Amino acid sequence: MLILLVEDHEDTRRAMTTLLGFSGHAVTPAADGAAALATVDARAAAGDPSFDCAVVDLGLPDMTGTELMKQLVGRGLSLGVALTGSTTADDVARCRDAGFSQHIPKPVTIEQLDQALRQLKQS
Repeated sequence: MLILLVEDHEDTRRAMTTLLGFSGHAVTPAADGAAALATVDARAAAGDPSFDCAVVDLGLPDMTGTELMKQLVGRGLSLGVALTGSTTADDVARCRDAGFSQHIPKPVTIEQLDQALRQLKQS
């Protein structure tokens, strides 16, 4: 699966990129929403395949993860996994409304994330 990983915490981003790679995924990391959008736009301009899924931390420094996901959906990316510390019913509903397919509370394990990605791939 070709994954866009958007996580502002550098060590977490690096570890998740490595671990998802070990699970057989091709991961392109981005540190914030602007970098993620620039990456998606650059791939589209180059004629490269679109990402299969975005894995997005909801607490980004330049925009919320839900704002980012809405923009990604507008660019044709239809699958997303939200990573968040907030798990109320309203938060989950906001994530679904933004276009996220999965909502995983932090701290997330690589096993939880890999399982969510496998479910998305099968759907």
